[in-house]
Amino acid sequence: MSSNQPIVKPEVIFIDELFTDIKEGKVRIPSFHRPFVWQSTDILSLFDSVYSGYPIGSLLLWETQQDLTSSSLIGPLEIPDAPPPISYILDGQQRLSSLYGVLKLQKGFKRGVIPDDWKWWLWFDLKDGNFTYLKKGEKLPSHYFSLRAILRTVDFLAETQRINSECGNESSKYIEVAEKLAQQFKTYKIAITRIKGGDLDSAIEIFSRLHSKGKNMTPEQMAFALTYREKENNASS
Repeated sequence: MSSNQPIVKPEVIFIDELFTDIKEGKVRIPSFHRPFVWQSTDILSLFDSVYSGYPIGSLLLWETQQDLTSSSLIGPLEIPDAPPPISYILDGQQRLSSLYGVLKLQKGFKRGVIPDDWKWWLWFDLKDGNFTYLKKGEKLPSHYFSLRAILRTVDFLAETQRINSECGNESSKYIEVAEKLAQQFKTYKIAITRIKGGDLDSAIEIFSRLHSKGKNMTPEQMAFALTYREKENNASS
């Protein structure tokens, strides 16, 4: 096997393991990707699938020493620069951005009147068992639980204390539901296909075979290749 031959490795990992790599800047979105385009209904459906234990599809990551132009954001959140190797998201940007943006949202993040502000503020209705949104100015029902709190111990405890003080005789039942909610997301595993090493052409070939069954490259794939080659040519000129 050539030393430049990529290794394709399927993995199944916990959400928070992947989030740790994102927080450290080790997982990034290459600039060829379209912007985040999911609507609030798409995010609701994704979170309902995770809560139900349904698979949400495999992510495709290319781990490489190559320095590709990439976004400084995943979802609405800034990520730092990091030295290589970097895992670039080739497929699954919308899903991963939704999960990270909602579950790791900062407490002080704006919640305005436009969707780009409030769609990251997702709540779970502990009474009805549904995911829902609250727009700016809407009063928070006492039985709503913030999704940004379920992976943070301190914030989770603060939310359960609020529920305990506001929900009266129903508080114990609601807290039990909240604990189940948190456990479901903490133990949920995401399937990843990781391409390790190789060059851009091999990554594109693997992507093409996985998603287009050997058909011609899509415009996005071509843009990926052209973006990289333009940068490579500029560096050598």
